[in-house]
Amino acid sequence: MHREIPRFVECPPLNPELRSLITRLVYLPNYPPTPSDSIFVFGNRNFSDTAATVQQLIDSQISGHIIISGGSPKFDDNSPPPSRSESESISSLLNISDPLVHVSLEQAATNTRENVINSLNLFPPSLNSLTYVCLWYLSCRARLSLRKFLPESVRLFQYALPKKEPDSGIIIDPDTWYTSEIGRNRTFAEYLRIKTYAERGDIFSDVTLQNLIQKINSRI
Repeated sequence: MHREIPRFVECPPLNPELRSLITRLVYLPNYPPTPSDSIFVFGNRNFSDTAATVQQLIDSQISGHIIISGGSPKFDDNSPPPSRSESESISSLLNISDPLVHVSLEQAATNTRENVINSLNLFPPSLNSLTYVCLWYLSCRARLSLRKFLPESVRLFQYALPKKEPDSGIIIDPDTWYTSEIGRNRTFAEYLRIKTYAERGDIFSDVTLQNLIQKINSRI
């Protein structure tokens, strides 16, 4: 499978203003654990860290309804896919003893948009609030994908975790992304995805988002 936008795109020189604008767009702030009708997990290959984050939310008893979405995408520039889906790999690491906690798996999605679309039939019929779990550099696109396909009335609470690069162990989060080449290039590629998908209508977009993208684009 070919990526429309590569995982890594060379980041232009950063000054404090441009760095702040990109951080503001790509890395949305987390909420404290908040009681929700459901917990939605965007699959990824940081299996153990993601499972630990989900376990923390389950143990805090904010919701007993869990949806984990993620297939086994194989991209040209990626490592071989795992033998089972991302959602299965994450779910297998959870320790659930409470019979009132129910976990549903979506096992076909290959991108953030599909994570949401493929899971729409798994959400509770009366969904008023949702906590979503994702890698932090995907937080904007994750939220905009949910906002695109869920009713506007649904309250969204983010609980994101840093991305840990498998080979180098470099951590990518709002405070460190610009300190490493891999962090800068991964984050800039994510900016380009948000810009492209918002312009095409694949994700939710409004005047605030468009103005922020325009500010960044004018400073590159």
